[in-house]
Amino acid sequence: MKQLTFFLILASVVTLLLSGYYFVEGWRFTHNSIQTDGKIISFVTKTSQNNVNRAETLHYPLIRFQTKEGQSITFTGQFGFYLHKYEVGDSIPVLYHPHAPNHAIVGKFIAIWLRFIIVFIAALLFIALACLTSITKK
Repeated sequence: MKQLTFFLILASVVTLLLSGYYFVEGWRFTHNSIQTDGKIISFVTKTSQNNVNRAETLHYPLIRFQTKEGQSITFTGQFGFYLHKYEVGDSIPVLYHPHAPNHAIVGKFIAIWLRFIIVFIAALLFIALACLTSITKK
């Protein structure tokens, strides 16, 4: 077996295991969490380090919500935006764990499943490349 094929098979296994972990984590969170509405109270501005040529400013929503027990929780959304997609005072869906309400996320599909989707697609690409290299190298 060629080294490249071996590396691609190993990468496939690792990314499949990681995507499985992210799937279980996302499933558990969605099935054990409570959904409520939060309000955007302000934005936290951070400089993005993703662009090599220039820094870009991202705006992360600061969200406040009430738990079922009446506890007020404030957290920063996990995704930043280049422009204000939302405005202060907007209502936004929130998912939180009942035993750890500080562990809250914006309750949108993409926020919960993005890591799983990206890693699973990477796993499929590694599998496809491993198949191609094993066929063409014979």
